[in-house]
Amino acid sequence: RKSAVVPKRNNDVPMCTRHQRPCKLLTVKKNTKGNKGRKFYVCSMPKGEQCDYFKWEEDTIEATQRALLKSSSSSGFIA
Repeated sequence: RKSAVVPKRNNDVPMCTRHQRPCKLLTVKKNTKGNKGRKFYVCSMPKGEQCDYFKWEEDTIEATQRALLKSSSSSGFIA
């Protein structure tokens, strides 16, 4: 008897608020406002169906947690 395979959700990827689907990570290509190279999340639905979800990668809870862990391990401080 086969069990259903449930796809794992990558916890580092935020879910868009409207569709509750994992967002896609993109990188700013244009050099406007000094954001070139910054990564951001948007709705992963096809164009025309996308909601207006947007979040900079460094603004995600996971990125903040990684930064805190990295800084606490290098400073000797244990949270």
